[in-house]
Amino acid sequence: MNKEEFKQWVKKTYGDFQNDKQAVSYIAQNNIVIVYDKTTVKSAIAKCHPKDEFYYRIGVAIAYARLRKIKVPKVEEEPEFKRVGYEQEYYHIGKLNTASFGAVYTLETDHFLDKASFENNNYFHTRKRAEEVADKINFLLKLERLHDTYCPDYVPDWQDNARKYYVFYGTKDSTYYVGGCLAVDRKPCVYFPTTEIAQKVCDILNGETKKCKKPLWGLLTRCTNGKNRD
Repeated sequence: MNKEEFKQWVKKTYGDFQNDKQAVSYIAQNNIVIVYDKTTVKSAIAKCHPKDEFYYRIGVAIAYARLRKIKVPKVEEEPEFKRVGYEQEYYHIGKLNTASFGAVYTLETDHFLDKASFENNNYFHTRKRAEEVADKINFLLKLERLHDTYCPDYVPDWQDNARKYYVFYGTKDSTYYVGGCLAVDRKPCVYFPTTEIAQKVCDILNGETKKCKKPLWGLLTRCTNGKNRD
């Protein structure tokens, strides 16, 4: 059960408790909720974990469910991306030179820049992951430059039912191709107004890739071990 489903379960179970004239609840010390039956004098408890925030209705719902032999659902925890420990390394994407962005090594010191990088989604646990994302950013910038070169004023209109064109990479033959769509915005993606322009972009990318014998996005990033902290 996810958190939203559990929220609805709490709402329903707490409502059942309120309608149950024999059930009474009270709060004991350390955020413990006790619900007991006035007729049978049986009781059940729910204790809040020290690291969790206490919610009275959740405690009552759980304790009431236990009292009435109702199965308490297990809540699936959502995955959470966390900052590394103090003085442990992480990487963010920064400007390495005038040509490209890359992975920049940094120590976590709870500096305001560490917090800013984390909140801006520019925070990676490994150099490899930061390099992968930096490659994508550099390639996107390359495509945007080609867009501004050949069709600077073009902005796709998703209401006009006209086909938009983009480029994609075929891994089997290491070649860029032209793709098209009508109303599916593949964000982030750079669109071109005609197949001729999109094909010209493909030709440029294929020429550069052939010269380097690798996909273009794997050639744009250079990494550094220097710290980037002012």
